[in-house]
Amino acid sequence: MKFYAISEKGRRKNNEDAYLAKKISSYYVFAVADGLGGHAAGEIASKIAVIELEETIKRFKGSPKEMLKKAIEKANEEVYLQSKEFADRKGMATTLVACILDENGNGIIANVGDSRAYLINDEIWHTKDHSYVQELVDTGVITEDEAFNHP
Repeated sequence: MKFYAISEKGRRKNNEDAYLAKKISSYYVFAVADGLGGHAAGEIASKIAVIELEETIKRFKGSPKEMLKKAIEKANEEVYLQSKEFADRKGMATTLVACILDENGNGIIANVGDSRAYLINDEIWHTKDHSYVQELVDTGVITEDEAFNHP
């Protein structure tokens, strides 16, 4: 499998994204963390999340599903702990979407927040946002079409 990763800041002042794209043991691991703008240290939160994800996957032995769950829990814990320990990081947060694939292309996807995963060749949205807009869709207040233009 060949892959590459790139992150563009777009029109924003700084880039609060961090990513992981590498083979770890017999798995391919991909992740994007998007630090929350308007919060302190979003770029630090996203880096911490990706570093913890990678380190946990390197150490953890188990199924890809268990591995990804444990890695996300560890990433969340470390972002939280550092937001409590350092005054300049108070309230920092990040979204995270991650995927672990085996050498046959079988995999597991997980997300936290509104970062999404798509299976490009099928144009299928494989994750569900954890956001206010998604809650409005889920409760029938707005349609999925209306959600695309919702602030």
